[in-house]
Amino acid sequence: MIPSLQSLADRWAHVPHPTCQAEVRLHQPWALFLAGAALLWYALELSPAAAVIFTLVGGMVLCAYLWARILAARLSGQRRLRYRAFQVGDTLEEEISLTNRSPLPAPWVEFSDRSDLPGYQISEVRAVSGGQTLRWSASTECRQRGIFRLGPWELRSGDPFGLFSVRQVTADPLEIVVYPPLAHLPPDLLRPRSAPGSQRPLRQPLSAETTQASTTRDYAPGDSLRRVHWPTTARREKWSVKEFDPEAAARVWLIVDSQAGVQREAEGRSSLEDLIITAASLSSHLLRSGLAVGILAAGNAPLPPRPGPHSLWVLLRGLAGLNAGPTSLGSALQAFQPLLLPQDLCVVLTPSLDPAWSRPLRLLAHPQAVLWAADPCPPEVQSARLRLTAQGIPTEILLSPQIRVIPAAYGALRRWEFRATGTGRVVVQARPREVQP
Repeated sequence: MIPSLQSLADRWAHVPHPTCQAEVRLHQPWALFLAGAALLWYALELSPAAAVIFTLVGGMVLCAYLWARILAARLSGQRRLRYRAFQVGDTLEEEISLTNRSPLPAPWVEFSDRSDLPGYQISEVRAVSGGQTLRWSASTECRQRGIFRLGPWELRSGDPFGLFSVRQVTADPLEIVVYPPLAHLPPDLLRPRSAPGSQRPLRQPLSAETTQASTTRDYAPGDSLRRVHWPTTARREKWSVKEFDPEAAARVWLIVDSQAGVQREAEGRSSLEDLIITAASLSSHLLRSGLAVGILAAGNAPLPPRPGPHSLWVLLRGLAGLNAGPTSLGSALQAFQPLLLPQDLCVVLTPSLDPAWSRPLRLLAHPQAVLWAADPCPPEVQSARLRLTAQGIPTEILLSPQIRVIPAAYGALRRWEFRATGTGRVVVQARPREVQP
């Protein structure tokens, strides 16, 4: 079976490469038409001039194709993350290497990057001789929280005549998480209620259990078998049950209004960014207090409540990738109701003064609200607070200047810092965070 012209062209275009997808494409179609015209001229007249022109043009096209194909197979690029960013303000740095393992030089090689890290694009054009390796570094300071991709990226090159183009695509992106900063918040912003523990009036069976047990006691009639502490029972050879703290872990949902406005403050933060910093800071505080914290935001995957300080990183990762959405807060609260339990504390973080979202919030057993506002506080925000409080929803007002960001919440910022000695020598005083193998 004779293959089609398209499959034959694809076979000549694709070049085997161990690390990427490489292909050679015709960049100047006129060269083939000129060679074909010279061949037709020579076939019709058998002219020496036609033979010379066909030989020159055909040889140039053949040499250009072989040159480009060799470069496609023997040219390779590599990028290695040397220093990684961990929080806003850290420096991220990569090392890029370009290797030409062929004896032919590459007159130009363009490195094109499609990373989505804000302010970070690697765009370089270099010339590489045969058997040569070039290395250079690219760095940026991460000024925005988020989950970003380094890559995919590609190399473009070609033959010296410009007839064929070489393209190598490496579709292997690396994920980078830049966590949102934490902040100092007003101490009375939230008043979380206590979860039911082991205080039982009239020695009635406990209707709800928690995950934290401080001690054990002897079994009493009415205790559930699920509360039996088997290691203590085996050691004492006597039935013992777990005794729970009266202020044991409760579930707290932080509901972030992902439709928050985009009003910019002097520090360059929007209201949504302020809400994300607030949610991250409240999560850290509540988890240290022994509460289980979950996060909800319309258009984003829900983060179920989890206890323990180690759960903070799961919540921070979710907040780092939180995106604005078109869903209104009222519609989001109605959609979230199947996820909420009657004993859950639900805290809404929003700048919205629309009274529509208070209706589904009133249906929850333990609602609270935090209204974000600029400084000075507008009178309508105070009116909204009084209206929500009258409806049985405890409400606090959080002004943007009250969100005092901690510059290095997860440790010292890691970036290049240099110091000049008295003799004029420059020494490294601090360096970014190295990537662990």
